[in-house]
Amino acid sequence: MPVILRRSDQATTAGYDSWVVLSGDPASLPRERRRPGVGLKLEAAFDQCAEQWFAIGKALSGDPSSALAHTPACVTNASDFGTMLAWTKLINEWAGEDAKTLVICDDPWLYRHLKNWPGVDAGRPPRLWPAALRLFVRGYAARAKTVITVLRRIWTYGHRPTPGAKGGQWLLAYGHPYSDAEGKDAYFGDLLQIYPGLRRILHVDCIDPLLAKLTRHPGTVSLNGWGNWRYAFSLPFARWRPARRHLQGPYGWLVARAAAREGGTGTAAMIRWQNHCQQRWLTDMAPVLVAWPWENHSWERSFVRRAHALGIGTVGYQHSMVGRHMLNYAPLSNVDYLASIPDRVLCIGAPYYAQLAKWSMPEERLQIAGAFRFSGPAKCSFDTSAPVFAALPFAGAVGAEMMSAIRAAAKDGIRFLVKPHPMLPMTFEDTPGFERTDAPLPEQGAVSGVLYAASAVGLEAYFAGIPTLRFVAEQVVAIDILPENVSVPFAGRDDISGAFSDLPRPSPVPREQVFADVNYGVWAAIFAE
Repeated sequence: MPVILRRSDQATTAGYDSWVVLSGDPASLPRERRRPGVGLKLEAAFDQCAEQWFAIGKALSGDPSSALAHTPACVTNASDFGTMLAWTKLINEWAGEDAKTLVICDDPWLYRHLKNWPGVDAGRPPRLWPAALRLFVRGYAARAKTVITVLRRIWTYGHRPTPGAKGGQWLLAYGHPYSDAEGKDAYFGDLLQIYPGLRRILHVDCIDPLLAKLTRHPGTVSLNGWGNWRYAFSLPFARWRPARRHLQGPYGWLVARAAAREGGTGTAAMIRWQNHCQQRWLTDMAPVLVAWPWENHSWERSFVRRAHALGIGTVGYQHSMVGRHMLNYAPLSNVDYLASIPDRVLCIGAPYYAQLAKWSMPEERLQIAGAFRFSGPAKCSFDTSAPVFAALPFAGAVGAEMMSAIRAAAKDGIRFLVKPHPMLPMTFEDTPGFERTDAPLPEQGAVSGVLYAASAVGLEAYFAGIPTLRFVAEQVVAIDILPENVSVPFAGRDDISGAFSDLPRPSPVPREQVFADVNYGVWAAIFAE
């Protein structure tokens, strides 16, 4: 059998030509026999599996509870289902080779998924029930904690506008540290200041300190105010439960894995609460039009359906990067296709317009409105004597691989400033060549280069003319956020030191070819309607 599938405690040094780790940490394997270039092959396989995930996601979306999950919506930064499909594709390719590949996997669901494929010699799989029980208990605990959170927010921040404030035009926004009580919004710039009648309602997961700050703005309220406190006690039981038919067939184990992993968090409870509050708000306030930072998540699809049923206008603002891996933006996984897509989708630039059109978004719904969040390049200098700025991503698995690679490169003499993602705090000690920073790239005096993965920091550095390197992970796909007209060098875990020894400065394309200037005329026309 060309593929030898084993747990990490079954790892051996004989009987194979190369080895790959899907999960686990087999320290005994000879480094010189690690299969090369796996990270790039995994990314290529992911790209080839995109249509497959769209189809599976659309099928899963037919279940009522799928509205509480990320996997059916193909949300690549919240579900690794696409990575699992990519691993399946690679394993099938390696099973057809003459050379033998040892594949280490400690994931009980993925192991069971792979062991029955042709050409795979599988050992005894990891035990399933301890992992399943741990996620089950952790999930109920997380969702019970959500009940306490939303009850506190109802009590403290659940102030509704007066009855006379019904109707009108609204911005539904996430809480963001760069938004303020004077009307500036990190997603929508100064629109609240330009249009006095425009109001802002905050997503239910806006954290308490930001709620306290932002609701001081007279036109800003919390969506939590429309929640029924009795309904909150149903949240511990909110969970994605795929229909039995989805748990059978060639990808049944992967669906079961995705459901167990998502069920091990409080995400479903917060999505259910968002759906509950937004439906009550839409019915009660009857807004004329709502615009929000659009990403085509499950809760947004429910929001659009309800708004359309009530005759409310919907505008989705594509506010973040949409690279080739951001599959959630495509309408192809929507079970009702365009029925759950906003009436109009505003893009931040031409490449993003093109990407959405490529994913079957009708161009009559698309329009370029410009970028509020990316108005200028990072004000950071390039200095060959300065350290490399390493921006860790929100994806924990990618961050762990990246940290390991950075530590190894630091031993080779490269100095790093390592910044954890604000939504994923990490604690680590400074060592020679390895220093922590909490300041973002624009606040750094000077750097000699930037290492990033799945983050807009790479694009900031590119436009600032700073040598930029994209980290390619080997166990999970690190989302490439770059548009098609931008490219930077990339490197895997073992190649970082060599890459930074001779990394060229970029020659950026004109910024307006990526981020268009804000077109206030587009917004004026929308609000005039």
